[in-house]
Amino acid sequence: MDDHIELPFQSHLDQILHGREDRLLPVAGSRRLAARIPGSQLVELDRVGHEFRLSQLGRFLEPLRTHLEAVRGAPL
Repeated sequence: MDDHIELPFQSHLDQILHGREDRLLPVAGSRRLAARIPGSQLVELDRVGHEFRLSQLGRFLEPLRTHLEAVRGAPL
């Protein structure tokens, strides 16, 4: 992951979901990205790689739903 790109989308509304078993893009890159976005939230998903199976969909949807409820009504 290129740590030298400009991030125009920096806001408290950012959430990053990343599988801990991702061998294509290691989770360390998402950790660095989250550290550069003030107020962002990084969710590391256990037993999830680069691509997820439909049977794993709940692992993505639950943190996403919680995040969307938390930022509902926040200014963009």
